Amino acid sequence: MKKNGPWILALLVYGLFYYLDASASKLLTFLLAAALAQGSILLVAAAELSNAQWIAPLRKPLMGMWPLFFIPCLADPDIALYAWSHQPTAWLNSAGVAFRSHILFIVSFVIAMMFIRAMRKGSERRRAWAVAYIFSFVVSHSVMAVDQVMSFDYPWISTMFPALYMVEALYAGLALAGIICFFLSRRGACPPATLKDTATLTFGFALFWGGLFFAQYLTIWYANIPEEVHYLQARFHLPWGNALFYGAVVLLFAVPFFSLLANPLRRIAGAVLFFDGVILAGLMAYRTFHLLPHVSFNPLLLVLQLAALAGAVGWMVRTGVGEA
Repeated sequence: MKKNGPWILALLVYGLFYYLDASASKLLTFLLAAALAQGSILLVAAAELSNAQWIAPLRKPLMGMWPLFFIPCLADPDIALYAWSHQPTAWLNSAGVAFRSHILFIVSFVIAMMFIRAMRKGSERRRAWAVAYIFSFVVSHSVMAVDQVMSFDYPWISTMFPALYMVEALYAGLALAGIICFFLSRRGACPPATLKDTATLTFGFALFWGGLFFAQYLTIWYANIPEEVHYLQARFHLPWGNALFYGAVVLLFAVPFFSLLANPLRRIAGAVLFFDGVILAGLMAYRTFHLLPHVSFNPLLLVLQLAALAGAVGWMVRTGVGEA
């Protein structure tokens, strides 16, 4: 209990700030927590299916992120924030969204725990559980993106939107892996090959994210259909709209991609840590860009929630690194 006490306390504090928050600050931190929770386990599952050896020193710390699942499993969406709550549809209604937001994440959490248990025991069924977890991740994260983010702009839809959220969850998992690499390196427990491979994958996902992002933007810009263009116009007309849009592109694509083109930087743990922090900041900027036209934020509660979330993640990383 002494070992788990700090992250339990941090999650309880986060929950307190979450339920005190009547603004959309809690949705912003919820989206980041969901990406970190699912992305960290997703990275281990993908590595297991691809027989990747580089992840071996990171496997236990990444699987140790499972308590973050409590946030998406227990967080109750604030239906009043959505315009469709006054005119519900067959899919977008308070009961349906609340049910899906809890049940799908709980199912994903249960499958994640079965996968982690199989991995720790070296069970022959661990690959089957990895496949099951990836499937549950695709369903739960896609539905979350549609129900809790894209539905703000209903009836606007984008088939690329859920795909971007899924890629960003794995991107967040890679950023967390790089942070773990830094702390393992300080203990001499992270082989240079693991650090380099983690940085190389981060470099690849920066390009992958940039491609998906550009594909969505190009489709909207080139078609120039009013029903689609208003999504970007509503955000670009805001005081911070352009800064958040271009800031997300710089932080999620330009900085990690062009910096990690330099092969020597992939071998420097401190540089990798910096770029991973930039990526997580970029995710926050891009999530804010999605939410800002429709909601308001409480700066104080946002900072407190982020601090509590960072405290929980930090202690889990410390515990995982100590056990690696």
